[in-house]
Amino acid sequence: MKSRFLVGVVLGWALLAVNLLAAQEAKDPRAQLEALVDKIRAKLQEGDRTEAGLAEEIKQFDALLAEHAGEKTEDVAQILFMKATLYTEVLDNQEQGIKLLEQLKRDFPDMKIAIHTALTDERGARSMEAAGVDTAMMDVIGADATIREVYHLDRPVDDFEATLSALCATSMEISPHIVIGLHYGRILGEPNALDIVSRYALNALVLVVVMPFYAKPGLYAVPDTSDVGRIFLEARRRLADRQVLLGCARPPGLHKRATDTYAVMAGLDGIAFPADGAVAVANAIGRPFHQEHACCSIKLGAAPRPAQSRTCAA
Repeated sequence: MKSRFLVGVVLGWALLAVNLLAAQEAKDPRAQLEALVDKIRAKLQEGDRTEAGLAEEIKQFDALLAEHAGEKTEDVAQILFMKATLYTEVLDNQEQGIKLLEQLKRDFPDMKIAIHTALTDERGARSMEAAGVDTAMMDVIGADATIREVYHLDRPVDDFEATLSALCATSMEISPHIVIGLHYGRILGEPNALDIVSRYALNALVLVVVMPFYAKPGLYAVPDTSDVGRIFLEARRRLADRQVLLGCARPPGLHKRATDTYAVMAGLDGIAFPADGAVAVANAIGRPFHQEHACCSIKLGAAPRPAQSRTCAA
């Protein structure tokens, strides 16, 4: 049975800049949110990560929501979602973040909510489910040394598996991520991470490749594409009945072209923002493809993988 290969595209930055300028002039909520997020980023860079320090920005979230009350658009929903994200990811106030997600689902019931969660337990997973979260993502790390030396956390691998287990016990769609080369560009815990995810009923596994460009020079190596390709093959073998996707994050340029070629050849089900030439490779080996404009974790993770299928998507 021939597979279907799904390709993702993105609007050009020039077009986006023009749209943002026009939106700002019209007091569009998308541009207003962008300006607010820029202010928050500036404060975070200065080390201000407290609710008191960000009180003015939190008030601005409320002001924007009041200004656009009654507008049931995705742009307005993003305002509420970003406020929830501020509480969960910056202020470490999970309770308030969950309340805001509940409000988001009430006000925008047709909106799909996907969150990338930190370590949690059964109670935390159930609270996400109750809030209406549709898809939960998490990083699965397979080496204690990587957790300790890269993430600087004093937590064992077992805690990451416990989080995955708690999430999978809910009705949410679960799409864990494995970062290839996470240990400063080395392959270390990836085989164990594959062992872990293979034990659970996932909707999809998302593979990404570490991008060392924001680290100090010399701290990270770029993983060899042949090593990345071997991880792709092993993931496909171990999760033959589940979707395996190549996510957005991976080094650009020739590395991306080689990585995406390996993804097509290995039979992965999805490629986000495929490199030039990926479609040609799919055509050359007889893999039909189609295009979707959506996050791969939501679009593909929402449906089980067809039997005897070898699809590739984005």
